[in-house]
Amino acid sequence: MGRPSQIEVLKARIAEIEAGRFAAAEDEGGPVQAAGAPSASPFVAPCGGGRSSAPAKHRDDEDSPSGREAGAGNGEKPKDAQAAYQRILRIVATREQSSAKVREKLLRAEFPPDAAEEAIERAQRLGVIDDARYCDALIRSALRNDKGVEGVLREAVFLGVNLEALDSYQAYLEDGEEGQLSRACAYLEAHPVRSKNQRDGAFRKLVSRGFSVSVASAAARSVYPYQPS
Repeated sequence: MGRPSQIEVLKARIAEIEAGRFAAAEDEGGPVQAAGAPSASPFVAPCGGGRSSAPAKHRDDEDSPSGREAGAGNGEKPKDAQAAYQRILRIVATREQSSAKVREKLLRAEFPPDAAEEAIERAQRLGVIDDARYCDALIRSALRNDKGVEGVLREAVFLGVNLEALDSYQAYLEDGEEGQLSRACAYLEAHPVRSKNQRDGAFRKLVSRGFSVSVASAAARSVYPYQPS
């Protein structure tokens, strides 16, 4: 038999969480990690897809609002905390998401604010949503792909994430402005600017990729030292 797909692994993880196998980790506030999942990966989606069968009942289900039965008799799907949590599992099945983005998606799907908040709190408690992990993954990805991190840092502040506790942020600091400048120049050399005013075009391109104004300006001058007359 072939190696199980990532989606199957994720589905199995959610089933294990709901069955209470990670209750100890949850009670201690520790991270929830699927058995056999590679720890070195910058991001492993902590949940399964929406097509799996309903997971075993978790003790949190007992605390969900009685609104779960709303709409049961008229063919409408309920918009309670349990349904919101299931929607979260589908949202994060393919990529890491922040609590703010998940909240926005739930409200756009017309879930009541209190149901959305209850579901988000549950997902954070179980490790399905983790804003620090989300920011850490974004910073790692930026450093790996010649991108800046200015936008990620602003988002981390908005989410209340302690940047100093992230290994990826420490790597960013160690990289320093010289390292950022090197990455910015490498990107421009690999992706030449086609506009008439190449320096200005290079500057705008780098800023749009998350580099700071100072790094973008220095890199643009370095790669395009002469402006057309």
